[in-house]
Amino acid sequence: MQSNHFTSHDLDLLESYVHDCIHQLPKLPAAADATATGASTQIPTRCSSYHTVCTNMLKEVVSLLSLFSPRLCRLIGQVWDLASLNVFVLLQVANTALQEAQQLRDHLAFIERFHAKGLQRQTVLVQRYEDELARQRVNEQGLRAEL
Repeated sequence: MQSNHFTSHDLDLLESYVHDCIHQLPKLPAAADATATGASTQIPTRCSSYHTVCTNMLKEVVSLLSLFSPRLCRLIGQVWDLASLNVFVLLQVANTALQEAQQLRDHLAFIERFHAKGLQRQTVLVQRYEDELARQRVNEQGLRAEL
């Protein structure tokens, strides 16, 4: 069995493993790409699966490190738990923001329909008033002509 100290070769292997893990992570869309493709509602789900993959990879790294320093592994685990909580909160915030954005889009669509109907009614009323005013002028001219 190996000693309780890291060797340069051990660190190289660990760095190589972490590098490979990073390249294997699922790709998350950029914010602009996600909005353009309509994938923005899938971002929290994708982030959650991304986080799961990261957690599994970190567990593997921690199990390798535990051979050298259980104390360091506990510290890494605590840091990861804290970071995981932060990610969870961010996912909740992102999900809430997406839901609010959808509600605002729905509300805007309702307001636009309401506004269009109001403009249509106003146009009809203005036309009626103009027609009534024209009739009144004709009647007034007829009365003046009779006098």
